[in-house]
Amino acid sequence: MKKFVREICYFIIFILIFQGLNLLLIQKDMFNVKVFSKNFFNPNEFYDLEKDSLDVLFIGCSQVGASINPLQLYNEYGFTSYILNGPSSSLEKSYYFLKEAIKTQSPKVVVYEVASLFYEDYIEKELEMVVLTRMNNSYDKYLVSQEVFDGDENIEYKTFSTFVPLVQFHERWKNITSNDFTAYSELENTYLKGYLSAYRTDKEHVNDFMENVEKQVITDNYIYYLDNMKNLCEENGIEFVLMKAPTSKIWNYGWYEATNEYAMNNDLKYLDFNTFYNDIGIDDETCFHDYGHLNPIGSKIMTTYYGKYLIENFQLPDKRNNEEYSSWEKDYERFALEDQRYQLGMELIKITDLEEYEIFLEQENYEVCIVDKKSEITQYEIDNKEFVIGLKDHKPTIMIGEEVFEFKRSQTGYVIYDKVLKQVVDQVVIDIDDKTKIIHIDTGYFYQDKSASKS
Repeated sequence: MKKFVREICYFIIFILIFQGLNLLLIQKDMFNVKVFSKNFFNPNEFYDLEKDSLDVLFIGCSQVGASINPLQLYNEYGFTSYILNGPSSSLEKSYYFLKEAIKTQSPKVVVYEVASLFYEDYIEKELEMVVLTRMNNSYDKYLVSQEVFDGDENIEYKTFSTFVPLVQFHERWKNITSNDFTAYSELENTYLKGYLSAYRTDKEHVNDFMENVEKQVITDNYIYYLDNMKNLCEENGIEFVLMKAPTSKIWNYGWYEATNEYAMNNDLKYLDFNTFYNDIGIDDETCFHDYGHLNPIGSKIMTTYYGKYLIENFQLPDKRNNEEYSSWEKDYERFALEDQRYQLGMELIKITDLEEYEIFLEQENYEVCIVDKKSEITQYEIDNKEFVIGLKDHKPTIMIGEEVFEFKRSQTGYVIYDKVLKQVVDQVVIDIDDKTKIIHIDTGYFYQDKSASKS
């Protein structure tokens, strides 16, 4: 009997260690953009939603995630929504995401963002795998893995890897950082309901994507999955709707015509914002963060417009005074505060005059770290992060947690930490040739406006 109990204990310990290694070694960040990666099909958030608590479900690639803000929809119109999205998400995966969602949710409307209808040749399988590992284990997960990796000579290996990430990512042990230990606590702290907020303004793209291209053809394979999504919605009493979010360069009029034909033939509602987004106030100069995605300035306009469209065309409830959904109100308040701080950050990185910059930083909740070749070592702690300012290997250096910001001996460097966002939002040096000016340096997480001066 003792031997049996001991073997059971060993087995439990083995399972715990095995699962721990799976969680440790799985790839955490896609594109090294933290805010994007943690909101691509975040299981901690989606699977923890109250059963049958969603009114609208958005499905598609990152373009819908960057265009629609469910918390804003709740604040303005009162209905609840969520975005299931992934990078360059294939239609096969979107179909199985829908199947996965209706196991626990009964939305009144499903909105499919159609960008991926014509991206079949551009799907990045490795990114697909990262997202699939986040699905609960089930037969549907096996089926979608088989579909996504169809034609791959390692299909069984890759399918197995979605269930046991340790197989695919076992070599990542060489690159483990503290982020691998903290990423899951960060995931648990996400609350944006799939919204992808990237604070940057890109003015360099050219709005030529709706050029006159002959009508394209949706492949038979994708027609099959579109039909399956439509039929699955009909079987469950759900309205199935098509939508194309505003983009640049990666959409054209031929694709619009093909999608519109499918919608008309199947009596589906379809809005393509690329045919009129300028008319509703989405501006090419200020509203995009790259050629394929809106930034928060654009998404606010898009969300208000599309939310109004949804309540005018479907019977959606207003839950704003329902105590059961008070957490949505709290999440919106948190978003509004953080959004305000990000907007301040976007203004901050445009300033090039040193005096103006220092006046701006007198606002609350900025920790301003300054270092030069004469700085002595200073240490303190904020938000459980150690701040160390001074010379390291004879270089002016600022360390915040594990982040290290080094400067040349001739430079005076500033690192700006936002105590609300709990992150660095800017890094600058004083211009050696004109000491009344500053030069912004890319900080990685917080996007530098491409139009900002880098003199």
